[in-house]
Amino acid sequence: MTEQTGGGKRGVRPILVTIFCVLQAVGLGIMCLLLAIPAVREVASEQAGHRFFGISWYLNAALFVAALVGYWKMRRLGVYLYAVAIVVSFGSAYLMNLPVGILSYVTPILGLAIGLVFFKRMV
Repeated sequence: MTEQTGGGKRGVRPILVTIFCVLQAVGLGIMCLLLAIPAVREVASEQAGHRFFGISWYLNAALFVAALVGYWKMRRLGVYLYAVAIVVSFGSAYLMNLPVGILSYVTPILGLAIGLVFFKRMV
């Protein structure tokens, strides 16, 4: 897919979707690298009060990666997967009694809004 800022060609990735995907991929990559360090994972698990925090985070990350691939390829399935990933992420945070900050709501909702804005252009 080629990037294009103008026009409404179906299946062509807009620059906003490209920026969103790159930023999300960088963020997920940094978190995966940090959680790969045993000391960081231990502290995160202790703060979460749940020993399966790392495992559940990696499963959520895999779901977000699948959604981002869909966004990158301008597939509607990416938007559906992203919505499911948000629900799973917030659900697991709730079940593990994790504190969720305002940024934890803003970023996923912004990503979903971007997907919905360009939904008709996706295939």
